[in-house]
Amino acid sequence: TDLNDGVYGSHSLTPVAAVAGADCEHTGTIAHYRCTVCGKTFSDAEGENEITELDDGVLGSHVIEAVAAVAGIDCEHTGTIAHYRCTVCGKTFSDAAGATEITELDDGVVGPHIWGEWNETVSATCTEQGEERRSCTICGAEEQRPTDKIPHSWSEWTEVTAATCTEGGSETRRCSSCGAVENRDIAALGHDWTEWINENGAATCTSGGTEHRECRRCSISETRELAGGTGHEIEHPNLNGEGYCVHCGQFICHFCAEYEKIAAGSNGIAKVIYKLVHLIIHFIAWHKFS
Repeated sequence: TDLNDGVYGSHSLTPVAAVAGADCEHTGTIAHYRCTVCGKTFSDAEGENEITELDDGVLGSHVIEAVAAVAGIDCEHTGTIAHYRCTVCGKTFSDAAGATEITELDDGVVGPHIWGEWNETVSATCTEQGEERRSCTICGAEEQRPTDKIPHSWSEWTEVTAATCTEGGSETRRCSSCGAVENRDIAALGHDWTEWINENGAATCTSGGTEHRECRRCSISETRELAGGTGHEIEHPNLNGEGYCVHCGQFICHFCAEYEKIAAGSNGIAKVIYKLVHLIIHFIAWHKFS
């Protein structure tokens, strides 16, 4: 009843492509053929040369990441240079391709001092600078710097020379700490005038008069001329504008200025004649208006 002839059939082979190593710690596999029935592997498509070692012995590439430079954290520690690092094996490289391995990452540059607070060592005065120091909390190094002078302690200003109306004065003050003295000028006060006072009453028809005022501080006085008089006012003038002024009572003659001008340029006899004519005109005007 056993019908098995004891002869196996052929392998059912499938080609398998080579696979590169996944990373720098794993090798790849060579290209080969594999039977889908029994799982055996072969180097040829006919399944005549069975192989069991598929490792190609070639490691894969590094998995590279960039690492930035890091400065030294303090004055006793150096920093590290910028470099590239494999995340699988941990090796470090100078290039992104991972071709040049480096082991020294120290940049040789120490970090900064870690300074403490400034402490005053010499107090400043109003004439001399002071000094303060601080030290590094890591290595103990020290540095110093000057501090500004403090202001003078001035007294109140004291008058030395009193100012007058026309002359300036001076005053001084002294520093209570160092004895320094400072002086300054005081401006002249200027006159303290009274109101203007009229010296000869109200202005007349022909004259404005004068007025004066005095300084309350130094008693000097000054006088000034008032503006011209108010002018004559004729109540009932004739056709020539002549008549008597209602303020001063003077007869205002239309010909006065003309006769005065003519007489001024004449000889003695002509001047007397012109004056006589002028008086006759005034006499006639007096009778006319009286």
